[in-house]
Amino acid sequence: MKKIFKTMFVLVCGLVMTMALGACGSDGDDGGNKKEFTINGDWMNAYILNGTNIEFYTLNGSSASCVAYVLSGYNVISDTSLNIQNITNITKKVYNGYFTYDKLQLICTFPEGKIEGFVTVHDYEEFVWSIGLSNIEMIRANSKTNALKSQLEQVYQNKYAN
Repeated sequence: MKKIFKTMFVLVCGLVMTMALGACGSDGDDGGNKKEFTINGDWMNAYILNGTNIEFYTLNGSSASCVAYVLSGYNVISDTSLNIQNITNITKKVYNGYFTYDKLQLICTFPEGKIEGFVTVHDYEEFVWSIGLSNIEMIRANSKTNALKSQLEQVYQNKYAN
């Protein structure tokens, strides 16, 4: 009986040590958690200027497009959800142009104007960055921003479908 207990004790200790060493060994082995930042892709920003402005950018190669929604009303957005009942007006504009990104400087050129400035990356996990002194904050599109874009388009279509 003592021999069985002793064998079981050694096996359990060995298992515990293997699990502990495996958990500790992988903490720094991946070379850090910093992801590679790429400017190409879908982005969103939101700001308040003569209403709530929500813009969705697609940067691909050297082409740039922007779908911009301007909402009037009070407290029209909370987190990434619309308070539809608070929207008094909504407009939509689509811009197409091109962009360059070199040495952390971004220049988006549209027929309607330019957005330019140096890019500062704030969060590599969520790919949050801002442009220039105006601090236009951009986030990588995700399921929440895509749902917000669909909601905005639905509200816009409902307003102008009548």
